[in-house]
Amino acid sequence: MSELNLNEEISVDEIGYVTEVGKGYIIVEQIPASTCKSCSMHGFCGAGAQHPKNKIMTKDKYEVGEKIRVRLSPSKRIIDSLIIFILPILMMIIFYALGKFAFHFTEDLSIVSSIVGLVVSAGIIKIIDVKIGDDFKLEILEKLS
Repeated sequence: MSELNLNEEISVDEIGYVTEVGKGYIIVEQIPASTCKSCSMHGFCGAGAQHPKNKIMTKDKYEVGEKIRVRLSPSKRIIDSLIIFILPILMMIIFYALGKFAFHFTEDLSIVSSIVGLVVSAGIIKIIDVKIGDDFKLEILEKLS
């Protein structure tokens, strides 16, 4: 029986196809995981009706149509989830509190200010996506075909 090493990251590998080959990079279209069908987010990850495509920098030779296994760091997934799901809630609470206690808004205006906080968080998420979206690095594990 093997022991669980808590210091070792648990990762999820995904399968994808090379859809484009460029100088020093490939574009990989990921195949939806089996869990995608039952996901309550229904494409909120950006996939929607399409399969997610990612640019991966590599010096190795690949051909269009090759099947490969890729991995995204679990810590990156957690950070992304926190930004997408926790930041809007925090911003709503902060804007509500500011409206209610700092500016002494009425209850109705405080609720409106919390909605403004939600909109502001969407803008922050968009800025984060533009600024660090290119840092989304998948690791190529192996060629499968």
